[in-house]
Amino acid sequence: MIDWLTNFAHLINAELGTRTAIAAIFYALAISWCWTQWTKGLPVWWALSDGQMRWATRLGAFLSGWFPAFILWPVHDLAAAVIATAIGMASPAIYLIVIRTAVRRWPWLEGIFSARPDLSKTSAKTE
Repeated sequence: MIDWLTNFAHLINAELGTRTAIAAIFYALAISWCWTQWTKGLPVWWALSDGQMRWATRLGAFLSGWFPAFILWPVHDLAAAVIATAIGMASPAIYLIVIRTAVRRWPWLEGIFSARPDLSKTSAKTE
């Protein structure tokens, strides 16, 4: 692991006195990304326009990041709500950065991981 990241994690753990804070951040992000990716394919979203779908996806990512972060945070207080809000807001942003970077290398991923998945764009992978 990167040394500075390890040192940063140890500093946060020392301040909070528990290791669950770091786990709460990573688990909340993972839950948010997985849940959001799963829900994109549900038929209930098909009637939405592209813009509505994009905002619905971002709202879903925010909420599915906020709730696990707040629940998993060691102490439920104002700080937990602030951290959960930051994680909820960071979830779609980090996801967007990672996907945009990955799509530059593997363009066929765009059809799978976009706000409105289109599996027909994945055919470039097989050609």
